[in-house]
Amino acid sequence: MRPPPRLRGPASRLGGILRPRRSGPGRPPPDEDLDTPSLLVLTPAPRPGPARGPGVAPGPPPAGEADPSPGTDVAPGAARWRRQVRVLRWSVLALVVGGAAVWLARGANGPADPVLVDPSTGVAPGVASPDRRPLEGFGELAFQLRNGTEVVEDLCALLADDLPSRAQGLRGQTDLRGYDGMIFRYDADTDTAFVMESTPLPLSIAWFDASGALVAATDMEPCLGRGSCPLYRPPVPYRLALEVPRGALEDLGVGRGTVIEGGGRCR
Repeated sequence: MRPPPRLRGPASRLGGILRPRRSGPGRPPPDEDLDTPSLLVLTPAPRPGPARGPGVAPGPPPAGEADPSPGTDVAPGAARWRRQVRVLRWSVLALVVGGAAVWLARGANGPADPVLVDPSTGVAPGVASPDRRPLEGFGELAFQLRNGTEVVEDLCALLADDLPSRAQGLRGQTDLRGYDGMIFRYDADTDTAFVMESTPLPLSIAWFDASGALVAATDMEPCLGRGSCPLYRPPVPYRLALEVPRGALEDLGVGRGTVIEGGGRCR
C-alpha cells in the first residue's frame, strides 16, 4: 500500500486537502506524477474589516460632517454655523440701511447747493438782491431799455399785473424798495389814468405800446391831503407803464425811439 502523496507548491501552503483519485473498473489509471492533483478547490479565508460592495449599508459618517443623503438631519455643528451666518448677514444689512438713513437726514439739513454768482452784481441768478425789499402782492420783472445801439439792461422792477396791485401802486411808499421802478402791465391796450393820491414819492412815468415802443412820458407830483388830485394819461392807448423816481427816466436814457423789453426773473 502506497502512502498518501505529499503536496508541493501552493496547495501545501494554503492548507487545502488533496485526495488522489483511485483506479478501478471503468476509470482511467492515475497519472504517473502523483505530485499533481486531479482536482483542487481552494477557498481563501475572508479578511476581517468593514464590508464593501453592493447591498451592504455604509457606515455612519464621521462626527461633525453632514450626511450627503437627502432627508437626513444636519449635524448640530453645521446648523449652529449656518445660524451664525444668517445673523451676521442681517446685522450687516441693518447697519447699511441705518447708515443710509443718517446720511440722508444730515444731507437734508446741509447747506444749499452752490450757485454761480454774477460778478457784476454779486448776486446769483434768480436770487433777489439783498438791496431789494419785495412788496406783498407784487411780483418782479426783469427788463431792459433799448434806444438805437444803446441798451440799459439788467434792470428789475416791481410788477403790478392785476387789478388790486395796479390800484395800490406806490401808495404810501417813500422809495422804490431797492428796485429800478414799478411796471404796470395790462392784457390789452388801455387808456387808464394814473393819480398820485396818498403817494408821497415824486415820480416820473413812461407809457409804452404793445410793441414796447415809447408812447409818452411825464412827471407826477405827490397829492397828499387834497380833496381831488390830477389825473395823468397818455394821448393814445398803451400796454405798459413804467414808474420811476422823478428824473430817473433821463438817467435811464428814455426818450424818443426808446423800446422796453421785459421778461424773465430778476438777477
